[in-house]
Amino acid sequence: MDYYETLGVNHTTKPDEIKKAYRKLASKHHPDKGGDAEQFKRIQEAYDVLSDPQRKHEYDNPPTHDPFAGFGSFTHNPFQGRQVRNPDGVTNVVISLVQAHTGTDVVVDVGYSREVLTIPAGIPNGARFRLRGKGPSRFKNAEPGDLLVMINIDMPDNMSREGNNILQDVYVSSLDAITGGNVEVKHFTGKRIKVSVPRGIQHTERLRIKSYGTADPQSGIPGDLYVRVCLYTPQITDPDHLDMLNKVKHEVIDEQS
Repeated sequence: MDYYETLGVNHTTKPDEIKKAYRKLASKHHPDKGGDAEQFKRIQEAYDVLSDPQRKHEYDNPPTHDPFAGFGSFTHNPFQGRQVRNPDGVTNVVISLVQAHTGTDVVVDVGYSREVLTIPAGIPNGARFRLRGKGPSRFKNAEPGDLLVMINIDMPDNMSREGNNILQDVYVSSLDAITGGNVEVKHFTGKRIKVSVPRGIQHTERLRIKSYGTADPQSGIPGDLYVRVCLYTPQITDPDHLDMLNKVKHEVIDEQS
């Protein structure tokens, strides 16, 4: 995926213009407004990278590979008659959302190098670490290349991440939506949270639970959890129950007509 193409900007676009482009696209493709969730995630991912100066620099300067040499320190290759360098290694590490939230140590084992990497709390998806001198040593007379570690967060199917905020789908019956009630939400840390569902809530409306998002990697302050209501219709087969519902339905329609 080309992050610049995703946001409709280029390498020379100023940060405030990138932000403006992101906001416009995010508003257009937001799932709450009928947009495509996958496209919204791609837009968010592109902005997360291009809005961060360090990550943007790394994205703009990806490792390239000479078919014989690659990246790294220089040495002499007698078959080419010129200096070559050791390649950089690239590997992916998958962590859970809880690990991303709390921070964790992971073992990065790529065969030629085995390192313990400390991942800070609140790390964003797609973050990259450069381990200097921990890459492969293809040319023994040259210093080893670097090892680039890409962090991928395994998000639960019913959750997505918007910065430090977590968006979680929670199923609520249409009857509870009409009358109001409570629903229990299982937080990604395992904690169970009772959430009050207001009477008359609509499908895809959000309920905010303050400070239950992921930690900010700089300040440590958590974002918020947004519970997105997904309404479902319960199966009712009892004739008496159906008669009662029909009576209420007709009364409500008469009142509103």
